[in-house]
Amino acid sequence: FAFIPDLLTDYRIHESSASNSIQLHRDSSLRVVEDHYRAMAGKRWADPIRWRRRIALIHYGAARKFLAAGDRRASRASTFKSLSLFPFTARAYANLLLCLLPLARS
Repeated sequence: FAFIPDLLTDYRIHESSASNSIQLHRDSSLRVVEDHYRAMAGKRWADPIRWRRRIALIHYGAARKFLAAGDRRASRASTFKSLSLFPFTARAYANLLLCLLPLARS
């Protein structure tokens, strides 16, 4: 992969629109990575693995943001997507565990 000098996105999270902003950010990041990968010339044997890892990390990042926003269902879905693409990220399993644990009550 090569450096992409473009600004991917700039966003603010408000309580009423947090999930929508996270989805928009994830989708725009996925589009940039997809476009870059398709346009790459001279792909090497490891590039598809790197591409899957990058896509998985985008989904993992969204999962963390969903969890922080309190959307456990969307966090689980993004975590499962991340693990299905690249199952070798230990922190994704930790995030999955956090999504599945019951909420602590005060």
